[in-house]
Amino acid sequence: MRLGYVDLSIDMAMVILSPDAIYLFGEWWKSDVEDVIKQSTQSGLPPNLSDAHTINGLTGPITGCNNSHGYTIHVETGKSYLLRIINAAVNDELFFKIAQHNLTVVEVDASYTKPFNTETLFLGPGQTANAILTANHPTGNFLMTISPFMDTVVPVNNATATAFLRYKTTTTQSLTMSKIPPINATSIAQNFSDALRSLNSRDYPTNVPLKVDHSLFFTIGVGVNPCATCINGTKNIADINNVTFVMPTMALLQAHYFNKSKGVFTDDFPGRPLTPFDYTGGNKSIPLSNLKTKNGTQVYRLEFNATVQIVIQGTSVIAPESHPTHLHGSNFFVVGKGLGNFDPFMDPKKFNLVDPVERNTVSVPTAGWTAIRFIADNPGVWFFHCHLEVHTSWGLKMAFLVEDGKEELGGGDCSLGLVVKMSEGLCINGVLYYLGDTSECEGESRNEFRYVIACFDVSSEKFSFLYPESLCELINYNGKLGVVYYDDLSEDAVELRVWVLEDVEKQEWSKYAYGLKGDKLFPSYVSVVGVISTGEIVLSMADYTSGQPFYVYYFNSEGNTIRRFEIQGFGEYHGASSDPRRVHVFVDDCSRSCYKSREQAGTKPYLCSYYRGS
Repeated sequence: MRLGYVDLSIDMAMVILSPDAIYLFGEWWKSDVEDVIKQSTQSGLPPNLSDAHTINGLTGPITGCNNSHGYTIHVETGKSYLLRIINAAVNDELFFKIAQHNLTVVEVDASYTKPFNTETLFLGPGQTANAILTANHPTGNFLMTISPFMDTVVPVNNATATAFLRYKTTTTQSLTMSKIPPINATSIAQNFSDALRSLNSRDYPTNVPLKVDHSLFFTIGVGVNPCATCINGTKNIADINNVTFVMPTMALLQAHYFNKSKGVFTDDFPGRPLTPFDYTGGNKSIPLSNLKTKNGTQVYRLEFNATVQIVIQGTSVIAPESHPTHLHGSNFFVVGKGLGNFDPFMDPKKFNLVDPVERNTVSVPTAGWTAIRFIADNPGVWFFHCHLEVHTSWGLKMAFLVEDGKEELGGGDCSLGLVVKMSEGLCINGVLYYLGDTSECEGESRNEFRYVIACFDVSSEKFSFLYPESLCELINYNGKLGVVYYDDLSEDAVELRVWVLEDVEKQEWSKYAYGLKGDKLFPSYVSVVGVISTGEIVLSMADYTSGQPFYVYYFNSEGNTIRRFEIQGFGEYHGASSDPRRVHVFVDDCSRSCYKSREQAGTKPYLCSYYRGS
């Protein structure tokens, strides 16, 4: 969360692709930005407007600046380029255009969209887009522009930043100009937003919540509070549901995690305005005293995996304005929007619950509303705020406290739709795997497959599932998940099969099989011990009966060979007994096998033999 103009970084989706060109839009002040915000705080007035906009740090030619120049991208005719476009401006929503070139939008805020063609992009602060540019001219220089959008009376920096697209074959300096959208081009901004749709395909489904656990109504806007030290005896503030957020004395997550929330925050943030009014009808009838807000550090508590709908209602208190609004910790689906006051009876009938765009920042239209839905599946404390820095610093923010899940990994009650745990678990590259049995699960927790491999990614705290053909054992096979099966082929033959997981998302496996017959046949049930440095899978007999040989097996799955070793003197240690005894065998990176009898486990040291068999 940014505290002011000092930190000009934008809390948005990370650039995880390798685009052909990155376009970073920004704002620039002639003054020190620390002085700008300090002056605003002391005066109680809005901060000074920026002096210029920038594309990749450059303004392009501007009046009164002899050394100004613009960024240039060089392209080749017939090639296509992926542009990664980021609005890192502090206070301005911006239009982006390239003269005589259309762009195909394929992604916003790191979520894929149905491709659509447009000549103008619209991005609020913190928003991103990926767009494909096709160089379809034989030669030439073409102007690129970013210009501000403001369709109300609020003052804005009206400077246009320029850059240049130049074909490599160009020999002239002539420039093809671009027609800049009007500053109040509401229709262009809304048409761009309306065209955004999620893919909703098999590989990229749109999992918009259809059932809502928490239906919230947030009014957002600005107001005026008393300030004895300010110029007019008042200061501008901003709020959600008439609560102006006060930054805490301790990090909210820290206070929550260590149970020190008392005196830091309360969890009673209102889910709707306490005093309803005509939100977009103007403020002529509202006396100045009613422009005051309540100060507080309040959060709204959500259960883990709760589904949430927020209708974000803009207001006309002081002045209506477009608000780019950002949620930390989760993406959301934009299911609806409109102008004027939200109608709770009619407007939900028009919600798009099929392919709404998935974002983390959305612009609430001037004197209008936007409805979003998300799943609270990321425990922690997450800010929700306006991405106009001036409004954020004035207090237009709140936080959601998402509780931890109550289910534990490997729990036997199937409350997560998981499984009854059958193995101790295996951790490979930050993913914990364990084998489970669904036969004791009921209702939706049951699966058409009896056995399931639960996969828990420790970093993302997400579950996924693999479905083995039958009962199996799990191994770490050279840094990949390996699954070992035993199949009876006949009375005197079995087949040992090893599957190695090559692609988790596609569930693609490399498969190996080895038939065992005659003296190579396992004389009793065997268990998988592990994998040694040679890549061989070590197996051993699970039970020992006095007077019988005891074997350990080394299986080379890729070479389709198996080696068998008998441990000499095993019966002498145990003494004569007609009852089978459980044997546990272990290996380490020195190919050492250790074994102990069940009744002696914990009372005598392990007996260890070393094998260098050929």
